Amino acid sequence: MRIGFFARVAAQSKFETVEFYHQDIQILRDLGHELVLATSWREIPRHVDLYFIWWWQWAFLPMVKKVGCGTPILVTGVFDFLGPASYHARPFWQRLILRHALRHATANVFVCKCEHDGVVRALPVKNPFYIPLGVDSHVYAPIDIPRENFVMTVAWLHHANAQRKCIAEVIRAVPLIGLTIPRCALLSQAKRLLGTQRSTRWLVNSECAMRSNLPAS
Repeated sequence: MRIGFFARVAAQSKFETVEFYHQDIQILRDLGHELVLATSWREIPRHVDLYFIWWWQWAFLPMVKKVGCGTPILVTGVFDFLGPASYHARPFWQRLILRHALRHATANVFVCKCEHDGVVRALPVKNPFYIPLGVDSHVYAPIDIPRENFVMTVAWLHHANAQRKCIAEVIRAVPLIGLTIPRCALLSQAKRLLGTQRSTRWLVNSECAMRSNLPAS
């Protein structure tokens, strides 16, 4: 199958350095498909068997180009249904573009359940699917070296992203780790201080420091 893989990024080099693009491309190639990579209108091919698109806000470009061809379209990514830069905070014309993509894609693939459920409840969606992101167990595997006494998470802690990345669940798991690693600390590297970051810090203190006598950073 010949697949047009499209993401509106600065350069095709991003397909090698951004892991979620790179992994999708590698999987499709391993399955025996021919891929035509595109980052702009000019690069989007017309004669393909399928369009694989990252991000709903840019799906209209391949959709316009495939008019009259009947080519199926799969769209995936993070929809940003909630939060400061959410669907609801966008201008009306941008919401129209997003809704058009949801209605006219052959399949809409969400990578987290809270977004899948929220979007499907609120908006008309054609063929929605929930396929969570996975971890390569060959790369991220236990090794026989001494462990340091901390759990580290890196995530933007605005409300929707913290929910999507299961930050509360990570925090609540630290006391369980503390049963085998005494004085285990939670280290969180966040993008910027927001109200939800303050509430997350409160949760860290209450769950880890107070309930289990574990340090929180």
